[in-house]
Amino acid sequence: MTEPIPCPRCGRQFANPRAVTAHGRRRPECRLSETERFWLHVAKTPGCWLWTGGTGAGYGKFPTGGAHRFAYEHEVGPIPLGFQIDHLCRTRLCVRPDHLEPVTPRENMLRGRTLAAANAAKTACPRGHAYSGVDRQGYRFCHSCQADRQRRYRARQAAAA
Repeated sequence: MTEPIPCPRCGRQFANPRAVTAHGRRRPECRLSETERFWLHVAKTPGCWLWTGGTGAGYGKFPTGGAHRFAYEHEVGPIPLGFQIDHLCRTRLCVRPDHLEPVTPRENMLRGRTLAAANAAKTACPRGHAYSGVDRQGYRFCHSCQADRQRRYRARQAAAA
């Protein structure tokens, strides 16, 4: 069983953070600030500081948005416009500010464990040739394989004529 959590104002003991928050709604003199409510839901371990409150899609949820975003903005400063918060420790429930970094959406996606990140990391075509160019649409291609496709196409066109 977890140890009881005291109300920061009156010292009364509660079994969980939600009970402390509910107690504050009933007793205005014990009402907690947003920051105090946030830290009630954080378990500080030697590595990551884990969010123990509500979650959604694997990330901590807080009434003002993501728990990791709140922690970064409160402890470090504002998140630049158009940036996302990346977990350097790869733990979605971590809210430790030095494990968080603002990055562009592209950088965040490329750092993740996604199919797009895996494809972006590839340096050779399926036949083993190095990717050597980018076409008009921005796709990478292999000159050797493209030349081979072009030769086969021309041979089919000549045979059909």
